[in-house]
Amino acid sequence: MDASRSNAGWEYKVVKLGPSSSNASQNLLNQLGGEGWDLVSFQPSNERAYPGEGTYTLKRPRESGLSERTYRERGTI
Repeated sequence: MDASRSNAGWEYKVVKLGPSSSNASQNLLNQLGGEGWDLVSFQPSNERAYPGEGTYTLKRPRESGLSERTYRERGTI
């Protein structure tokens, strides 16, 4: 493992998906996966939620050398 990445920590993203076609949700999650995001957790909206409807929490390794302010400006903290 690259030592500079191990000390950089994580950045997180929270995505809320409403009732939509499974293709739209799948496409978004595939796009995020391609950007290096890994799913940490999924919380359904409620017990009657449509399949895939809810809140997804994702994380990926933070780039070393970037400040917390940079991540706040990107909206990834």
